Amino acid sequence: MRIRPECLGFLALALGASWVGGQEPPAGPDGPETVLVDFEGDFEPLSLRSWGVTLSLAPSGGGQALRAELDPKIPWPFITLVPKGLYWDLSPYDYMAVDVTNRGPDTVRVCLSLENPQGNWKYFSNISCTTVAPQETRPLQVFLRRKKPGWMKLSGMRSYPGGFGEGPNVLDPSDVVRAQVGVAQPKESYVFELDNLRAGG
Repeated sequence: MRIRPECLGFLALALGASWVGGQEPPAGPDGPETVLVDFEGDFEPLSLRSWGVTLSLAPSGGGQALRAELDPKIPWPFITLVPKGLYWDLSPYDYMAVDVTNRGPDTVRVCLSLENPQGNWKYFSNISCTTVAPQETRPLQVFLRRKKPGWMKLSGMRSYPGGFGEGPNVLDPSDVVRAQVGVAQPKESYVFELDNLRAGG
């Protein structure tokens, strides 16, 4: 079976790849936030690129959320959210987040990947996942891992401070062109809702 390139990131997550970051972020955001996509008004779900997902709008807290119904026959279903312009400039922020509400009877692990134009499953992207219990709402946050300045050195530290890093999984936060939400190898027909894709920190 040929694997779509967009799905490879979620394959790596399913296999526990070390470059993903592994640890779940804190449940609560810190600092002011800017909403990038809120699915309100005349938002059209069919305008989104997706694979193995049926999309619709659902009532949520007096507004609307994006409902995703996953096809368990598809190994790596995903939804791609894109900016209204050419890119998101996340330079002033520390993370991107989206609220995930699990509307199904089974616990689901949902992943969010931020990517630069040349990004894929391994390069120029940041990925994080969170596990959501039935009827629970959790923020899924990806903390931005930026390329370190040339002068920054590791000296008595296990990792670089301030969210900086090196290697293949660093991101240029000034040129984020897509945010992909997906589930690696779903075992059930998961149903969840997304709301308020935002940047903060």
